[in-house]
Amino acid sequence: MRLDMLGDKLVRSIILIELPWGRDKDPRVPLGHASLLASLQKFGEGEVISIVAPINDSSTNPHSLKSRILKLSEVRGDLDLAIGAYVWAEDVIKELLVLLRASGFTGRIILGGPQISYTPCGLEELYPEADVFVRGYGEMAIVGLFNDPGMTNIEGAHFAGQTDLNLQTSVDLSVLPSPWLSGAIDPRGQRFIRWETQRGCSFRCSFCQHKEAGMRLVRRELDEARIMAEIDLFCRSGVEEIAVLDPIFNMGPLAKSILQRFIDNGFTGKLALQCRAEMCDDEFLEMASNLDVKFEFGLQTIHPEESKAVNRPNNMPKVNEVFDKMNSMGLDYEVSIIFGLPNQT
Repeated sequence: MRLDMLGDKLVRSIILIELPWGRDKDPRVPLGHASLLASLQKFGEGEVISIVAPINDSSTNPHSLKSRILKLSEVRGDLDLAIGAYVWAEDVIKELLVLLRASGFTGRIILGGPQISYTPCGLEELYPEADVFVRGYGEMAIVGLFNDPGMTNIEGAHFAGQTDLNLQTSVDLSVLPSPWLSGAIDPRGQRFIRWETQRGCSFRCSFCQHKEAGMRLVRRELDEARIMAEIDLFCRSGVEEIAVLDPIFNMGPLAKSILQRFIDNGFTGKLALQCRAEMCDDEFLEMASNLDVKFEFGLQTIHPEESKAVNRPNNMPKVNEVFDKMNSMGLDYEVSIIFGLPNQT
């Protein structure tokens, strides 16, 4: 076994694994994975190894992943393995963990992602081979775990064998490095991208998970200078379609400035924006009319009894007023409704 040393200090390594559901038009490196990667590369004290293996690729299976991990671990002494857990990869991850431990893998296993963040209890029963579980936005938590393996009091991180407090992480979005500007994702030659300018949501709809992770945010928007620099990069790189992942884009204080930046760059591509209809004022709609915007409104229901049951009120007179304006302006939008809400008949 070769052990990497820096002076008299053993160099630590972390393998960061993402198992996305791959789609042809998506970037090869998913945004969430790239954000973790950018933070580890900027703040981490050691070697960072990235593995992205689409779960719907025929070559991705527990045995192939085990072989890759064990081969990497053979020449590394102090090793962490961090895996993003999603429902579509659940069976593969569980079998992989069993195979790794049965093969003698002794590195620390860290799990994060939605399957961890939204499981309130019983994580050690579900994943008995894992050592640490991270709930919520993981950038700073994974850096803290990597840099100080002896630390056991990171907010939002549950350590196997300890009492599970079911807490979400706390993260300062203003200090997070950009996965785009750092090169973790290269937008050149990429026609379609997914992008974020803010996280979390101030509303408390009972059916939505955005409210949970966002509860620990001091501020919801990313750094303004970063956002504007990313827009400039996308426009220079010839990106043609941007799906903005913000839960409610026009809730953010930078929404109009962002649209103006695209206008100033002469952007001719498509923007998909999830918005709240009641927050669409005339200036916002007029700015959007200068771009190729597809609005997505999660109205969910128009009935007061159903709205009250899921804590999702709608000001329907205002909603109808906004839709009338959009129709007169020829703006493109879609409305989503949830079937099966309480009190529906």
